[in-house]
Amino acid sequence: MYSTRAHKAPGDHANPPAREFAVRLDVTDDLVRLEVRDSGDGRPEIQHADDSSCSGHGLFLVGELAAQFGVDHHVVGKTVWAAFKRPATP
Repeated sequence: MYSTRAHKAPGDHANPPAREFAVRLDVTDDLVRLEVRDSGDGRPEIQHADDSSCSGHGLFLVGELAAQFGVDHHVVGKTVWAAFKRPATP
């Protein structure tokens, strides 16, 4: 598992305060599961951004590529996860 504190540039008042997050990757014979946990209380939602937008595509792409994905809410924060099927080996 990888864990870090997100950094914010000094004097950057346009963005919310930095918070800690952790990334976990589990690999089995048939799946790769990616989890990102953070301390935020926001509810991630799939955005329907237009093609010219530079943001808002993340969960849409995950939904298109993953076999399953979801959000687990905790007392503090949440975990967004996605499970991807591993290709069959010849």
